[in-house]
Amino acid sequence: MRPSNSPPSTLVDAATCVWNQYYPDDHNIAAVTFLNCFRHGEQWAPLLQCDLTQANATVVWLHYQELIRTGTKDFERAMTENIEDVLLCMGITLCMRRHGLCLEAEEDAARKRNVLVGRTKITVRLHGVTPVLPIAAVKAELVHQFKIKLQEIEATDVGPGRVPRMIEVELYEDLVDSCIPGNVVTISGIVKSVNSEIHGGRYGKRAQANSLYILYISANSVENSAKADKDKASDIDFAKEDLEQISSIINQGDVFDRLVHSLCPGIYRNDIVKAGLILALLGGTRNSDDKDTPCVSRADSHVLVVGDPGLGKSQMLRAVSMVAPRAVYVGGNTTTTTGLTVTMVKDGSGDYALESGALVLADQGVCCIDEFDKMGIDYQALLEAMEQQSISIAKAGIVCSLNARTSVIAAANPSGGHYDRSQSVRENLKMKAPLLSRFDLVFILLDRPDEERDRLLSEHVMNSHARGARKSRKRVRDDCAPTSSWKSSRHANTLPSSNYEPAAESGHRMLSHRLRQNVSEFSIDPIPLYFVRKFIAYARRYVHPRLSPEDATVLQQKYLELRAAGEGDQNSADSIPITTRQLESLIRLSQARARAELAETVSVEHPRDVVDILQDCLRDTCVPEDSSLDFGRSEGMSLAKKVKAYVARLMKAAARRNTSLFSMDDLVQVVDSMALKVDDFRDFVDILRNECYLLKKGPGQYKVQTSSYNMM
Repeated sequence: MRPSNSPPSTLVDAATCVWNQYYPDDHNIAAVTFLNCFRHGEQWAPLLQCDLTQANATVVWLHYQELIRTGTKDFERAMTENIEDVLLCMGITLCMRRHGLCLEAEEDAARKRNVLVGRTKITVRLHGVTPVLPIAAVKAELVHQFKIKLQEIEATDVGPGRVPRMIEVELYEDLVDSCIPGNVVTISGIVKSVNSEIHGGRYGKRAQANSLYILYISANSVENSAKADKDKASDIDFAKEDLEQISSIINQGDVFDRLVHSLCPGIYRNDIVKAGLILALLGGTRNSDDKDTPCVSRADSHVLVVGDPGLGKSQMLRAVSMVAPRAVYVGGNTTTTTGLTVTMVKDGSGDYALESGALVLADQGVCCIDEFDKMGIDYQALLEAMEQQSISIAKAGIVCSLNARTSVIAAANPSGGHYDRSQSVRENLKMKAPLLSRFDLVFILLDRPDEERDRLLSEHVMNSHARGARKSRKRVRDDCAPTSSWKSSRHANTLPSSNYEPAAESGHRMLSHRLRQNVSEFSIDPIPLYFVRKFIAYARRYVHPRLSPEDATVLQQKYLELRAAGEGDQNSADSIPITTRQLESLIRLSQARARAELAETVSVEHPRDVVDILQDCLRDTCVPEDSSLDFGRSEGMSLAKKVKAYVARLMKAAARRNTSLFSMDDLVQVVDSMALKVDDFRDFVDILRNECYLLKKGPGQYKVQTSSYNMM
């Protein structure tokens, strides 16, 4: 049986040929909608703005409001639910009425189906309504497209100080998502040009008349160094001559000492600081026992150099940026938070894109930050990058995490112009403790008047200028030419071996004494910076030292000593927390010390040198004049804390002297031994008396009330 709402078969058969023109792929047309259109055709036919008797009429325009007013409620509902199908059915109806097709069943349906409707197809459109165009009907080939901005890296044949050039690159199809911000890529493609107005999204005659064009690259291939070799720390290649020079450096012995004296030889002394910078350049070994475990301890060490102006901090940072295989040098006074991390920008199409900052660009390298104390940014942005080695961002619908596996080497001046030893590093720099604890090594450089040192320093400066005037041309050729050679005739050239083991010494010499003794020998003929850069890149790429059980015992004992020394001052609110972060720093630095000699295993001497460097840092930050380790000095003190620290030192002095009586000179000696900064000492003594810490017993005599040696 036929459904009650089905159209007559004669009408449907007569319209089949017409439907094939409107629906070539879909024959399941709503018959009820078609009947409604056909039956109400007489009502909206007068609204047509063309003569249907003309064979060349192909488009009919109707007004939506007038069409709804002349139709029924069912027709209005059909127009609301599916307007495209209704318009197609109306076009079919017009074609049938044009050729005299009607509902009479007695007419010959076969003859009606042979109407040539291909020449008279009518399209119905509504004023102000844009037709829906399905994607399948679009006669265009869709491909994936991605635009990136490429910035050149510092090459060996390009002088420092030049602004890096940038160019846009278009990636298509399988090249899309082949790299992320911060990756080092090699792109091959075709250089093309585009009108700057059209590139900015503006069209028209004025845009086409513009004569300014922008160059871009249509990429054919993208080689990502991060995907090609995950352990590759730089993009430096090694020729046979480079391997011979590295072998020559190894065969001469005392490799670490030579590297220290070859880093910025123009700066007099500061050998321990240079040693710490060399260790930061070499870095530790990145290991993860389980590849699926996301928690991986960082292998990069961070170094902070703080001191008075004019001591060569910026020069050493410049030397580090020139020696590092991959380095980014920025100034803190001209740096923003987004400039260090990630910038969110909007392109010409209105979409958001990421631009890498200094830390992301220095991935697997070194980021040198000068004037660290003058950074007008929130230091919280550096916490994740320095500890987790990544930068997370969630802005404008973009949620991602970028790698920032870099060593941060910063230089800062004290806020007051000169370093105040009575205050902590944090107070001298106005820096928060969480950020300060991220640095593995903190060096303090003080400009103290010393007649002998000043004489040697002046002689060093004068000799450097005299030597530079005589050998300026030769030095430029030796230091900068890639084809230059630096060899020693005393040693044979062999290929460098990663299993090289240094000779064991009978007794351990302090690193500072050893560097001071051989400065005259190694500073005369330092290793050129070109080969120092090659050596560091070779060590980072091919040498991955591991910690032996004996070295682990040495580092554990040193860590326990620092931990025990910190417990004695745990009641102080300003004490440095000695945690496992310091133990991890010792491990990283010991592995870097082994890399300096291309050793696959950390020997006993390596952690001892690291301990010497760490003790030198603690001597400047935590040790007062009486050589007692006081972690409370590492933090700044308010007046109340100064009073508390001074009273605690008086109690120790009273216990040592077996008396609680002090003269004014004795009180002054105690405050001098603490290097405690007090504006007016007599006012400070009056505060102690008002707080009942001191009791005046006579002219110039004071008694410590809290001492256990109270005398009547």
